[in-house]
Amino acid sequence: MEIEVFHDDRDIEFIQFKRWMERLYDVEEVLSLNHKSCEMIAEDLAEQINNRYPGRDMTITVSEDGENGATLEFKG
Repeated sequence: MEIEVFHDDRDIEFIQFKRWMERLYDVEEVLSLNHKSCEMIAEDLAEQINNRYPGRDMTITVSEDGENGATLEFKG
């Protein structure tokens, strides 16, 4: 996961950002894998991130096993 930041003074606190993304799946159940492709998972995650942090460029890589996966780029 790469996300654009607009300034260097903790624009996004990365540890909190990571924990928030994890909660989307395992606590809040906003997102689920449900046998989705890597591309579909990246698109779902990008939508949630854009809702919370609008207008930012993002690159999301989803890997099934560390070898096979997809990298998608999203423009803010």
